[in-house]
Amino acid sequence: MARQIARLEAGEPVAQVTMGWDEERGRTYVQRTKETAHDYRYFPEPDLPLLALERAWVGEVALCLPELPDARIARFVHRFHLDPKDAALLAGDRAVADYFEAVVGACSPAASGRISGRTVANWITGELFRLMNASGLGIEAVKISPGALAELLGMVEAGRSTRTAPSECWT
Repeated sequence: MARQIARLEAGEPVAQVTMGWDEERGRTYVQRTKETAHDYRYFPEPDLPLLALERAWVGEVALCLPELPDARIARFVHRFHLDPKDAALLAGDRAVADYFEAVVGACSPAASGRISGRTVANWITGELFRLMNASGLGIEAVKISPGALAELLGMVEAGRSTRTAPSECWT
């Protein structure tokens, strides 16, 4: 960059070149010049046949792929009104994201008005993550099923249980 700036400031054109690195001197040096932009072109590999994919097949394959983390984050933000950082925490690990969605899905229709996706996310990214970090265990080691957690959270939201009851059952 410094070399190109110096040439431009001196009124000289910037030459298209391939640069090398001299380790002993700690400097770059010109290996060869390029006469035209065509010297940068790429050639097809002659031993590889052209690959023609049908759009229908590509669409079928795409439907079989799991949801990518960025798409899941966007869906969590939109559907559950989560903060993007919380959505990223949940979607960053597929098992955690699956657990979160299973808890939300297990919330009974009667309780779902009180138990929002945001509430579930707060419990998971807060108390559950704290306990997982303290024990050094992953989400797979959590003993409480998503359905049981949803039931406990419903009890907490209804005032039939304390806020510490769910965390006592997790690990």
